Amino acid sequence: MSKFKIKKGASRITRIKLHVSIEGSIAVDLALMSEWSNNNKNYVVNELLRCSSPDAQFMASFPR
Repeated sequence: MSKFKIKKGASRITRIKLHVSIEGSIAVDLALMSEWSNNNKNYVVNELLRCSSPDAQFMASFPR
């Protein structure tokens, strides 16, 4: 798995809607990561998904 990096203040991205529910504890972690990196939560979620997407176990968890 690749090393996860978040660029500070780099949250200018093209967006599409992703309808999901996030557990409270994970939402708190996302808020902390976005505050620390000076990015919005959408950017942090996108970077987390981008980092994990090559992982076969992660991709196998989605229904086909």
